[in-house]
Parts: sequence; C-alpha cells; structure tokens
Amino acid sequence: MESMMDLQQKLKMDKILLRLQSPDSDERRWAIYDLDTYESSDIIDILANSIQDENRAVREAASEILEIQASDICTPKLIPLLGSQRIEDRNVT
Repeated sequence: MESMMDLQQKLKMDKILLRLQSPDSDERRWAIYDLDTYESSDIIDILANSIQDENRAVREAASEILEIQASDICTPKLIPLLGSQRIEDRNVT
C-alpha cells in the first residue's frame, strides 16, 4: 500500500504534468521549475521533451533543471536533439 507521502507526490506530479500542457508559456515554465524537487530518473524524459517547447523561456527552464540533474542520466536523452532540424533544440542542448 502506498504511503500518504507517495500519494501526495503522485498527485503533485499529475498537476505539474497538466500544467506542462497549458497554452500559457509562463505556466509551463513554472511547472518545469516545480520538477526540480523530484528525482532525476523521474523527470528526465519530461525535461527532454520540454527542451523542444516552442517557447524559449520554457526551453531555458528545462535546460537549467537538466544542468542541475546528473549528467550521466541526461546525456542519452539529449544526444538525439543534437541532430534536430530545429535550431532552437540544438542551441539549448
């Protein structure tokens, strides 16, 4: 059975994931910063996807959090972006 703390963390993560789908770029950016409290392995895929966001501030927020996280986990997720056709993706990585 999940502990109350685990359940609260899951509910918080669900809210963050919903905010990441917001049409408001500021909401998406702050949701990225809220991910910083989670373990690297739980958020790397989310951050790698956010690096490809259409908004520069969201991309930069994701790169800031990725910089804080363990690079050995991040690197395999970021390497494919280096070959992206979008210059914005390559510049952030």
